[in-house]
Amino acid sequence: MNTQLINAIVPALLAFLVSAIACKLLIPVLYQLKFGQYIREDGPQSHLKKAGTPTMGGILIIFAVVVSVLLWQDLKNSYTWLSLFAILGFGAVGFTDDWLKITRKNTA
Repeated sequence: MNTQLINAIVPALLAFLVSAIACKLLIPVLYQLKFGQYIREDGPQSHLKKAGTPTMGGILIIFAVVVSVLLWQDLKNSYTWLSLFAILGFGAVGFTDDWLKITRKNTA
C-alpha cells in the first residue's frame, strides 16, 4: 500500500476514534451541566424539539484534530503550527458564541 495513503488514513482514523470516545464521555457531562440549546419561544414551533440539545460539540472535533495533528504531523513545519493556531482560533470564536448563548439564554 502507498505510504502517502497510509499517512493520510491513519491520522484520520485516529481523529475519528478520539472523537468517538470523547463523545461518549463529554455528551453526558454537557447534559448534566445543562449546556443545552436554548430555543426562543417566538421562533418556529418545529425548533422547540431541539431545546436542551447539548451545544459545544465543536470541542470534540477540535480536540480530535489537534491530538491527531500533534501525533502525526511534522512539528518542525511552520504550516502545521499555522493550521493548529487557525483551528484553535476558530474554535475559540465558536466556544465564545456557544458560551454566550448558554449563559445569556439568547440565540441572537
